[in-house]
Amino acid sequence: MKRTLSLAAALMLVLMMLPLTAFTAFAATSGVTGDCTWKLDGTNLTISGNGAMERGQYYGLGLPWGTSITSVTIGNGVTSISSYAFWNCTGLTSVTIPDSVTSIGDYAFYGCKGLTSVTIGNGVTSIGNEAFYYCTGLTSVTIPDSVTSIGDYAFSGCTGLTTINVKVFDLAAWCHNSIALSLPTVYTLYLNGKALTDLTIPDSVTSISQYAFYNCTGLTSVTIPDSVTSIEYDAFSGCTGLTSVTIGNSVTSIGPEAFRGCTKLTSVTIPASVTTIGENAFPFGGNLVIRGYKGTAAERFATAAALVFEAIDETPSSQPAASETPSAAAASEGGSEETASEAPTASTASIAPEDAAPADATPADGSSPWGYVGVGVGGAILGAAIASAFFLLLLKKK
Repeated sequence: MKRTLSLAAALMLVLMMLPLTAFTAFAATSGVTGDCTWKLDGTNLTISGNGAMERGQYYGLGLPWGTSITSVTIGNGVTSISSYAFWNCTGLTSVTIPDSVTSIGDYAFYGCKGLTSVTIGNGVTSIGNEAFYYCTGLTSVTIPDSVTSIGDYAFSGCTGLTTINVKVFDLAAWCHNSIALSLPTVYTLYLNGKALTDLTIPDSVTSISQYAFYNCTGLTSVTIPDSVTSIEYDAFSGCTGLTSVTIGNSVTSIGPEAFRGCTKLTSVTIPASVTTIGENAFPFGGNLVIRGYKGTAAERFATAAALVFEAIDETPSSQPAASETPSAAAASEGGSEETASEAPTASTASIAPEDAAPADATPADGSSPWGYVGVGVGGAILGAAIASAFFLLLLKKK
């Protein structure tokens, strides 16, 4: 009995010491996965059919085709690559994902360190969490314009990845997503097959989402139209090539760190419509000059950030001409109030009584008509006195 137990223990020890590949000879070489079938020819795997692979089938259960595959052919008809499908297949060197595939599952190519080439088909709309995590052999990836979501850390740990090209077909739609946040390094946007450097946001866009152009280092200029009302946080953060930004007159808020790291910017004009500017919205230091109107958010931000503020000159308000009197200038603007320092004129100082002399009786020299009346009365009295004296003198002679 003891001898039997000893032999069993020895056999178990030997089996534990054998590498996992030693069991591949006993593994199945074909099978079914979801709506698809798979076939293994040595280390070459082929997946074919019409539909999705089994979702989440392999987590913790091991891959039915093992981890020693060196190539995989995915047939045009397969619609999804399941989660963990090629987990830690370190010998896999290249993958071509056909246009029929719409989704790449979570952890699908996790830890495929030998992977140096990935072609993502034009039908893929989503790339799952950590789908290509720790694929250290990848140096470049092209993401088609069909992709609308990329999961957390999808390309994290890809230490060799230096080039990411993102194709964009609908620029307005791109302004409303945060795909860039999931990209581990800088990238270049391609619009209609051409690298995008001068970006003009479409007029249909009303808000630029957080991280919309995060780390897009190829951008050199951005024009934001009047249709946009808000620029959310980190929208253009890390755009180190950006030298020019034009902000539309309808923008009311600029989020925190919206242009953080855009160190080549030397001048930004912020319209009076902007009422809030988030912390670190623009890079500190350097030669950045904030231009705007006095007393607005632009000046407050520049002061708080210790940046140079340059006031925009407003058109001076119209002033009365030198030949105009204050009352004439006031009248020209519809005003009739007198200032406290002005003396009332003859026409406004008092109201004439009803029996006063008419206006046309006023002499041309401006003197009072009553002076002439006084002179006439005095002359009449003098004439009467002279006539009386002459009359008395005649009486005496008689």
